[in-house]
Amino acid sequence: MCNTNLLNLMTLINLVEGTDTGEEFKGKKFDLPNIQRGFIWKASQIENLWDSLLRRFPTGSIISETTKDNKILLLDGQQRTTSIALGFGDLKSTNLRSSSDEIRIFIDMRKPNSKEGRKYAFRVITRSHPWGYQRNDNTKPLEANDKSRALELWDEDDPFKEKILQKIYPFDAIAPLPLNLFTNAVRYGYTKDALKKELLAWVRKVYKDATLETITNWLEYKRGINENEKSDSYSIDHIFDQVRMMWDAYQIPMIPLPSNLFDSSGDLSSFDDSSDKNTNDDENDENEKHDSIEAVFIRLNSAGTPLGGEELNYSLIKSKIEQSLQKKIEQSCDGIMKPSRFISLAYRLYQQQSERKSSDSIDLRVRPRQFQTEMCDIDNKNSFIVFIDKELLSKNKNILEKIKSVLKYGEKDLKGYSESIKDYRLPYPLFIKIASASYGEIMFILLYRIFIKGDYSKFEYGSRCHRHMIAIILLLLWNGKDSRSRYDKLINRIWENVKNDEIDNMWGSSLIQKASVARDDEKEAPLKAIPTKTSLFLNVLKNPRTNTPWEKNINDTDYSDFIYNVMCNRDLLLWTQRDFLSDKTFFDDKLFRLDDTDVPFDWDHISPYDYIKSVNGVPSVFKFIYNTPANLRVWPYKLNRSDQNGAPSIKLDATKNQTIIELLGETVKKNKNYLLDKSFCDKEWLKLKEREKGQKKIDFIIKNRNWINIYNCIFNRWKKIYDAFVSDLEIRDLL
Repeated sequence: MCNTNLLNLMTLINLVEGTDTGEEFKGKKFDLPNIQRGFIWKASQIENLWDSLLRRFPTGSIISETTKDNKILLLDGQQRTTSIALGFGDLKSTNLRSSSDEIRIFIDMRKPNSKEGRKYAFRVITRSHPWGYQRNDNTKPLEANDKSRALELWDEDDPFKEKILQKIYPFDAIAPLPLNLFTNAVRYGYTKDALKKELLAWVRKVYKDATLETITNWLEYKRGINENEKSDSYSIDHIFDQVRMMWDAYQIPMIPLPSNLFDSSGDLSSFDDSSDKNTNDDENDENEKHDSIEAVFIRLNSAGTPLGGEELNYSLIKSKIEQSLQKKIEQSCDGIMKPSRFISLAYRLYQQQSERKSSDSIDLRVRPRQFQTEMCDIDNKNSFIVFIDKELLSKNKNILEKIKSVLKYGEKDLKGYSESIKDYRLPYPLFIKIASASYGEIMFILLYRIFIKGDYSKFEYGSRCHRHMIAIILLLLWNGKDSRSRYDKLINRIWENVKNDEIDNMWGSSLIQKASVARDDEKEAPLKAIPTKTSLFLNVLKNPRTNTPWEKNINDTDYSDFIYNVMCNRDLLLWTQRDFLSDKTFFDDKLFRLDDTDVPFDWDHISPYDYIKSVNGVPSVFKFIYNTPANLRVWPYKLNRSDQNGAPSIKLDATKNQTIIELLGETVKKNKNYLLDKSFCDKEWLKLKEREKGQKKIDFIIKNRNWINIYNCIFNRWKKIYDAFVSDLEIRDLL
């Protein structure tokens, strides 16, 4: 049996930092083996862990392996260890893959209600959710209205700028205070009075009139919270005492792997049973130990927060390769797809290229055991590792750079590129959806065509073939979004085309036709019917009738699925506003995180939702179209704050909006239609006036029949969006 070390929090934090830990751990420091994934815990998991810590509940053990150079590798417990470290703020010299610039933990001094299932209300904010998550359900992001209110409360025009987490707090907390002020006060032996001065200094950055008496409920004074929103609160003394008891008494078991686990007699042996007697014995022992650690890691990660198939495969490959290649993979994938997704797609590409798996169908799921077997062949000059390094990511061949050139708006490295030619490619937030959809079937099609069929050298920027490729990629993406099985059917239906067709046929009508026809054994085709003319379905909807539900009008057409999948899809709006989404004044690609669903902009109702909210008698046909993308625009928070509930005549006229004039300055002076253009609206929207002072909503919308004017503006914008999509990408040629 191995010995178990009981780590108190002081020892744990010292091991994270690499500071003096006493004789038992002298000179040792926590580190992560290459096989480990990054920090992936959600905010709710961090919050719940800290509730358990403060209540001194058990939180599981750490399993470790000590290396020859005195590093303690965390084989299990990385997520918990990182979450604990984050509660102490900025730690010195840590190898854990997160920081308080990315994640910050607060404790809300209010007492949670019985439904929340916790005693202490810890709250987490992140770079992608700077306002935090919902108070009563910490798995859900805040609603859009609360995000806007948060910006007003913080007086910040940009919630995503660098170091923002040091200046703000979770929006719907009652009295949030930084956890690290409590933990570090205990760690360094501050008195309660010294802690209170630290807390008071922090609160006064937000609420200058705060006093020691008001500090516990400072946000109530700042926000004027209603009486029924107030709750009992903990005192600062109580939280300080609980943190001190946790610091003094809490212990986490750390189980070192026994040294004999990696002996030749152990049953965790290398995957390769063959032995070469001429090989150095020390090298054999080291390889066997390496594979055994890998096996232990896999077993450990089959429980807890499961390491999914792709992540597990990536961890396996990291355990086999040099750090330089790992860095090369991660740098190449940065901002395009997760490295784990790339490895899975690259593996299937490797099989196709080496003709190891020639079939009429394709399955992109790569099972870990199958992958492990392949990794045993690492020393082969034709191995998968060599394929990645020399074929896919070499300087002159880098396939991910080619993918960016072909698909991403604004990239210049494509044959025939000219700034005078309209850019039809995908804005960044839409571009990154291609690889993340399902098992990456659509991205794999493009990888296959570029790497094996050589399409990249044949594409010419802005050509018909290039536009058809973009159109097909989007149609496949949007028509497959119903379910995983639909993507699987789509790729297998067109796989013969992908493997055999020349470029013009591949990205042409024959592929669409093949996917759009149902076989005898199918109830429906994988690709939904695509209308050849806008009028075929829009005329049905053009003249609204107050007594007919919009859904019935749609469902009576042959293109109902297409309308829901494409026309009612916000992704179409992303593509329409692609030029605006590439404006570095408002949008930075780094803010669109591959591992998060939040976005650094608002889906803003052009005709404000406030107009019809809580209004009885609004026609069904109007209510439906009001909330479609036809009445939405992608709008950065710094612009949206100034006019969220204003009439379109104000929101879209830059000359009437002083805040917009201040923010945009010369841009607005040069182009008075700037807001109209970026919102993809015509001048008819400027006729939609505000309610008169004191006028009731129902009078404004129903009795004055203003809803007809609003409806027509929304409907015409919908038609304009779709017409641009069809004409710009020459979709009619595909049908």
